[in-house]
Amino acid sequence: MLLGSHIYIYADDCTCQQINFFFVVNNAVIGAVVLALSSLMGIWWLYKLVKKWQKIELKKKFFKRNGGLLLQQELLAAEGWVQKTKIYSSKGLEVATDRFNVNRILGQGGQGTVYKGMLADGRIVAVKKSVVVDEGKLEEFINEVVVLSQINHRNVVKLLGCCLETEVPLLGSFTSSVASL
Repeated sequence: MLLGSHIYIYADDCTCQQINFFFVVNNAVIGAVVLALSSLMGIWWLYKLVKKWQKIELKKKFFKRNGGLLLQQELLAAEGWVQKTKIYSSKGLEVATDRFNVNRILGQGGQGTVYKGMLADGRIVAVKKSVVVDEGKLEEFINEVVVLSQINHRNVVKLLGCCLETEVPLLGSFTSSVASL
């Protein structure tokens, strides 16, 4: 029975319990808000998880398409050169070049753009962002990476490694003086 702002509940033993109506409604509203916020947080977290998974899958796809598996096989086959050539992550090279900032461009050509960067260990590098690579020339590109990483001459820039997780391959070259490039 409802009288005013209180609800009276009668039990079998004829005892009367008084419950404040506004207290019940207030708790129900708070519970509904907490449930809605929890649901929104769960949906947002799930969305972020799916986006991260999609990004990882896209990097795997680019790595395979750009000849990453072939390069790994070549590096394992070339004894002694395995530690000399590194496969960089796209994030590492983006950080090194300040997200390929236009102020860090050293030069441009028909094959791509070269950016100045600094790796996490403090080495100054030149990162070449290639133009779109023809899939038919991927084996040639991978062979070139393996050969260039083995060359050690004072007049040739030392190739540190490459990144194959992006749409176009990235090459990282060590240089003591980027200005001389």
